[in-house]
Amino acid sequence: MPTSDGLTLAMDSYGEPDAGRGLVVVGGAFLTAALYRPFAQAFVAALNAEDDGGWAVHVYDRRGRGGSPEQGPDYGMDTEVADLLAVLEHTGARHVLGHSLGGAVALNTARHLGPALEGVRLSVYDPAVNIDGSAPVDWLPAFAQAVNDGDVPRALARMRRGMLPGTVLARAPEPLLALLFTALSRTKANRVFADLMPSAVGELKAALEEEAHAADFADLATDTAIFYGARSPAYFRATAERLHTAVPGPLRRVPRCVHGSVPAVGKRLVSALAEFHVHGTSAGR
Repeated sequence: MPTSDGLTLAMDSYGEPDAGRGLVVVGGAFLTAALYRPFAQAFVAALNAEDDGGWAVHVYDRRGRGGSPEQGPDYGMDTEVADLLAVLEHTGARHVLGHSLGGAVALNTARHLGPALEGVRLSVYDPAVNIDGSAPVDWLPAFAQAVNDGDVPRALARMRRGMLPGTVLARAPEPLLALLFTALSRTKANRVFADLMPSAVGELKAALEEEAHAADFADLATDTAIFYGARSPAYFRATAERLHTAVPGPLRRVPRCVHGSVPAVGKRLVSALAEFHVHGTSAGR
């Protein structure tokens, strides 16, 4: 899939090759397109069941993961926005789902290029944007330092403590957590985390370091729904609720769902997302 700067992004597509309706999934940090495969398969089935067929779901590897190129020295949110626009143009899709950091990409694309996205139906689940301090960011410099030092267990410890404030895990001493992650480093999940850490530093800074305001997203030209998991970390709910004060469209709390319920194929979430993308803001009312 070609980009505006002449590179090629890796992308997987599910559903009917000549489907009349297409949806692009923008993945989160530490996740590759391959890890979204079970979700994409379940999602396209749910869309087709809700709408009598005719859907395709496309999942691309953002830069720095899977078969896509590295982020490069000029990487930033502008790069992510340009890439999403290129994917939409290539696929002809008029629906977007952004998960976690992918939600930040989707929202910023709609924010900066509203007219170009008019008519696109957008959903975000647990979007990783920092709205008036809703997301913890004080851990990012120490995390970046550990990544730069090549200390994967310590980087994992700092990330987990920073992203789960107020929990038992966050109160655990960093050396103890580092020892724990050293023991777990041979697991497949932590190997993926380790491989994606350098890319995560750049994208987390691009999405979270600069504090945004809900009003920045007030003029989205898209049909937008904000979803958050009932069992996700509390700051995702805070972010969703603050965005909802300005973003036109529904706010949905998904029972029993956690932050990872997208790649983990949470059935309640798949159903809620399919209903929105087929029926729009009137769904569930």
